[in-house]
Amino acid sequence: MTIICRLLVIVLTALILVSAAAPPQTPEPQLVEDGMLDCVLHEPRGPWLSRQFMQDELLRFNYVVDVPRKDPGPYDYGVDDGATNLITVFWTPDRSKGRMLALAVSHSKRRLWLTIGNEGDLIYSSGGLKSFNFFQGGEWMRAYYELRIKKLRAEPTQTIAIRDVRRTRTLCDSLLDPHPEWEAAPPSE
Repeated sequence: MTIICRLLVIVLTALILVSAAAPPQTPEPQLVEDGMLDCVLHEPRGPWLSRQFMQDELLRFNYVVDVPRKDPGPYDYGVDDGATNLITVFWTPDRSKGRMLALAVSHSKRRLWLTIGNEGDLIYSSGGLKSFNFFQGGEWMRAYYELRIKKLRAEPTQTIAIRDVRRTRTLCDSLLDPHPEWEAAPPSE
């Protein structure tokens, strides 16, 4: 019996060591989507969206989770950059206007942490993208966002009733208004 107990302790210790050394995983898409919707609507200082994107009590949106690439293209982040980004566009019912939110995805004490790194307004006409104004960044950043927005524009939108957006334990902040936990423990922990 003691041999079995010792073997069990060895196996459990090995499992704990292996799991502690494993690199952080990209969170499940549903967890990221739920956290993003929670942050957009339930921030203590108010929603991250204007009323025009919620006028009929529905949110229309789509997004792409952009993980660092081993072999990045000219408008991609590489693994050395380490950032997983969530590029989300919320649309008006006719999709003539959009609100882009670029969120950095990280973790703090096993909680999802989303930080708005950039935001922008899109206006479309029959000829395509008419205007794209965003908060910060140069030409590389514009090309980075436009490639992802073009992809999102071609995909169908998801729709959810505002009343169905549930609260999560996601930490939400922006570069201009950091979460108080930021000072105590950076999101990379």
